Amino acid sequence: MTKKDPAVLWYTNDFLEGTADMSLKEIGAYTLLLCYQHQRGFLPDTPKKLSRLVRLTETDFDEIWEEIQLKFVSLASVLHPSSDEGSDTPKGAIINKRMYMESKKRANYLGKKAVFAIVGNWFRHHPLSKTLKKSEKEKIKRDISYPYIFENLLNKAEIENYITKIADRFAKGSDQGSLYLQQTLFLENENVIVNEDVNVNENINNIKEPEISKFEKLVSQKFLKELSSFFAQNGNSRLQKVTAYLQKMNVTGELEEFVRQSEAYMAYKKASQERIHGWEGYTGCWRRTDWIAKLKQFHSTTQPPKKKFFINR
Repeated sequence: MTKKDPAVLWYTNDFLEGTADMSLKEIGAYTLLLCYQHQRGFLPDTPKKLSRLVRLTETDFDEIWEEIQLKFVSLASVLHPSSDEGSDTPKGAIINKRMYMESKKRANYLGKKAVFAIVGNWFRHHPLSKTLKKSEKEKIKRDISYPYIFENLLNKAEIENYITKIADRFAKGSDQGSLYLQQTLFLENENVIVNEDVNVNENINNIKEPEISKFEKLVSQKFLKELSSFFAQNGNSRLQKVTAYLQKMNVTGELEEFVRQSEAYMAYKKASQERIHGWEGYTGCWRRTDWIAKLKQFHSTTQPPKKKFFINR
């Protein structure tokens, strides 16, 4: 019998952002359900069974389930049709997608020695590597972001594909620089708390290359730096994280709208002095609000300060 993983990464800022509108009772029940999912792999979909897990009567649980259930989806909705995963689970099993993804990443985690071995084998045996000069290989090695690999717990195939993408761009004489090379892979990570559709079995080779020219047109270096610093995403690996998300938006066709909304969001927060979301919280909920309209409404309803007149005596 496989030993259960005793731990999972818990992103505290994401959790606080996602439970900001919950009562203490709802947060407690939600936390217990996440813990049970981590240990069992899934949860039953009936309020009667769930109420027992959180130590509440069915009546009390029904009162808070309306809010909590938004954090869960059916297990079947995230599984690939050809996958046999979940075949031994009840038909109505439910999950929180972020907890599901984090558990899968830890299950596939590779230690540092294994990662270095995979990288080394790529340079020794991959057909593309054999076409490169020694100086070219050294430049590619410097473009590899190990913090990115470890942070996202990439598996063997993803690491090899990541290096191949960098080398392929380099071999084609691309002068885009490491900023765009670092994040040709991205994970549908998004929210502990806000769930989005994720195909966890999607073949990375089927992901289309971002249109770099379009990307550059929509994302200026000034905007990228402003966006990163606004959400305190400083440092090389953090900048790569923001770049990866923007490239994902480019692939899905949402980049232009994301840029427009983000510019309005930053302007609104600066003007209103309201609390700023964390990066994970913002990327999980930016679609929920029309920040452009909200900014216009703020400016239209904000009364300019009255001029004070002083009488000279």
